[in-house]
Amino acid sequence: MYDGVVGVTLSGVTARGVRAFVSAHGDQLLAAGTAALFVAEVLSSNELTGYRGWALLVAVLMPASLALRRSMPVLPLLAAVVVIQLSHSVLPGLADTGAFLFAILVAIYSAGAHAQRATLVLTAALVVAIIPLAALDPQQEPDLGDWIFFMVFLGAPFVAGLAFRRRRLRDLELAERALAAEQESVALAEAAVEAERLRIARELHDVVAHAISLIVVQSRGGRRSLEPRDDSARRAFDTIEHAGEQALVEMRRMLQVLRTEEAVGAETLAPRPTLGRLDDLVADVARAGLLVDVVVEGTPVELPPGVDLSAYRIVQEGLTNVMKHAGRARAQVLLRYRPEDLEIEVSDDGDGGGTRGGSGHGLAGVRERVSVHGGTLHAGPRPGGGFEIRASLPTGVVA
Repeated sequence: MYDGVVGVTLSGVTARGVRAFVSAHGDQLLAAGTAALFVAEVLSSNELTGYRGWALLVAVLMPASLALRRSMPVLPLLAAVVVIQLSHSVLPGLADTGAFLFAILVAIYSAGAHAQRATLVLTAALVVAIIPLAALDPQQEPDLGDWIFFMVFLGAPFVAGLAFRRRRLRDLELAERALAAEQESVALAEAAVEAERLRIARELHDVVAHAISLIVVQSRGGRRSLEPRDDSARRAFDTIEHAGEQALVEMRRMLQVLRTEEAVGAETLAPRPTLGRLDDLVADVARAGLLVDVVVEGTPVELPPGVDLSAYRIVQEGLTNVMKHAGRARAQVLLRYRPEDLEIEVSDDGDGGGTRGGSGHGLAGVRERVSVHGGTLHAGPRPGGGFEIRASLPTGVVA
């Protein structure tokens, strides 16, 4: 069994290596194969007995020009013109070989597919010139059928090359547009995550500053209640108060860095969002046309301020996601209080697939909030239709 597995693996590696080699050296292999066939035909020809050495040289050099068919597409066409002229004069029958006919078709196709701008005009002129050269055989009078045959036989590969060139350029343009759109989407997502991080930092500042303010106030109250002889306790309360005041100064300094002038007024005056204001949020989205059912499982407990704020924001973003992308749908918000965490689930029964047509930046913000608290997040389509966001936030509270 192991020998079979090793054999399959080695064969896969070998096949990939062969494909890579052919892809890198395909034109050289084409030139070598065509030259080998051309040489074999010259050696077996009875028409080239007097000049076989010169014919062999041509049989090698003309196919060799195919190795440069992409970078110098004019060269194979010029070589083809030379071979036709030699066939009409000193090397009769040289242009009638199957190898040459194959080589000239490849040369004409490559001219249409790979020539650039001014070179394309030159190659087109050479293709037009080759048609009468091929049709006007000195040994016989050409008729209308010969002209039609050579026009189609030699013109069709050039037209096919032009069509392939146009398609290749269009595919390249589409790929560049897709890459630019992807880069723009990544930049927008990074900007959204950064904005959400700043928002989280501002909100955590409010939470922490409030807690420190309580510590300072309590330390002052505790110091006043001390007996005059409790010097050690008084020094401890002084230290607590001083440290708290220094922390508040640093927090305010950080706040000035994080908040813009426009954001300070609106966010400072607005009440801090918590799950206690969830009914107001549901009423707002209901006025916007979205029906929401709220289900609470377990016994609600007082949450740490940061967790409470993040839970509200997650529900808010989930409902916004439904309104943007779910179409005509009904949403459900489930809050499940468990001993060590809070599970939040926002789902809908719509047909929008959650992020259809959206950027997904809101979900990036939700993911950032969950990551801050060390929680888990799942966001994706529901098995029965619709979309769901399910987050778990550790609370550190035992109900």
